[in-house]
Amino acid sequence: MACAFTPLADRQLEVHHLDPLSDRGPRYTKVTDVAVLCRNCHALAHTERPPIPLSRLTALLHAGEQATASRADGD
Repeated sequence: MACAFTPLADRQLEVHHLDPLSDRGPRYTKVTDVAVLCRNCHALAHTERPPIPLSRLTALLHAGEQATASRADGD
């Protein structure tokens, strides 16, 4: 997962194809072709075309957590 979200139900998670289906054509999907994301992270990944890579998505979320922590500390 890209974030620290802990789901209460499986339906809160979505499978994200690392190589978009629309770009690669039909073929079998392997476990290594996908990542499990919460709904919010999956939606965020698809705000760009091509989708935001998982490494950048994780970095964006981490930067957002640091900014939130700084505001909470009064910085």
